[in-house]
Amino acid sequence: MNHAFYVPEFLIKRDLIDFGEAREPNVLTFTITEEGTYAGQCAEFCGTDHQGMTFEVEAMPSEK
Repeated sequence: MNHAFYVPEFLIKRDLIDFGEAREPNVLTFTITEEGTYAGQCAEFCGTDHQGMTFEVEAMPSEK
């Protein structure tokens, strides 16, 4: 199944493909400059539950 990680405030969309157990999970790395909670959603039609594919990203200071 294809998905697209999308957080409007980050101005970034990353395509993700679920290969199941056959491959390693997708890993995304990016830097958020302001703490906060950001709403996100899947931006690729991925099936009948697509409208429910929402999430939040909690941006916190990194441990130094």
